[in-house]
Amino acid sequence: MNSIRKDFWILEWETLLWSHNWDADKKLKLSQTVNFHWFLDNYSSVDILKFLCWELFLNRILDFKSELSKNWIEWLALDIDETLSATSTYWFEKLLSIFWNPENLTAEQMASKYHLCQNVPYWKWNTEIFDLMYKFREDNDFQTNIPIIEWTNLHYSKIHSEIISILSYITVRPDVVVDGTSRWLDSHDFPKAELIHIPYELEYLFWNLWKACVLDVLYPNIVWIVDDNPSLIKMLPQRYKWEIFLFNKKELCDYSHINIHISENIEQVIRNIEKVFL
Repeated sequence: MNSIRKDFWILEWETLLWSHNWDADKKLKLSQTVNFHWFLDNYSSVDILKFLCWELFLNRILDFKSELSKNWIEWLALDIDETLSATSTYWFEKLLSIFWNPENLTAEQMASKYHLCQNVPYWKWNTEIFDLMYKFREDNDFQTNIPIIEWTNLHYSKIHSEIISILSYITVRPDVVVDGTSRWLDSHDFPKAELIHIPYELEYLFWNLWKACVLDVLYPNIVWIVDDNPSLIKMLPQRYKWEIFLFNKKELCDYSHINIHISENIEQVIRNIEKVFL
């Protein structure tokens, strides 16, 4: 562990990641250029998670893995934000009700253009906005009010009961909103499954690395995931063959070790799942 701690410390020092400001452009650029695959090639995903997370969190993942390993079955996992829920649009709606929007865009238009609130150029240095975003992120009641992407609950319930079992929801929502997320899933009658949240304290730059390591640990019991984030695909280890249903995207990512099914809407996701399993 001393070795991995040293390597992460060097990475943080060289890329100036000790800064706690929300410079979204800088962090996005860093996340795209830092060679996280070096860590995946030189350390096991368990060791990386041991460094990134509390021991209690890692033990929960390992216990879940132990239960899965009792069965020679492959399952499906789902992301939540922008895969099941219209999270970005909801965040923009809340912020636009309070803050300035010189472009006169609707919440839907801003979500399409900027994807995340922290990417809006004229909001980047507004500490009041980012304080409110932190509050949203850790508010359980806020999570329960996020709109569902229409028909996703019905489609995935059918997938779960008729085609392949949904075993887990893996999300970069922080663990302080487990209750709100669980209530949201239950209120929309999504299939019951293990809910895995990111540790609250984890730095934004490492979110995709964390999720890739969790998927790596759960492989080969979980081989398929529906997710909206192409950056996650870049992070998955080269050593395994994955199946990714990339939701709400048009661009095709070229990664030879991963079979990517591009889907622009929920109907295409379902058709792609049916092609794979039926």
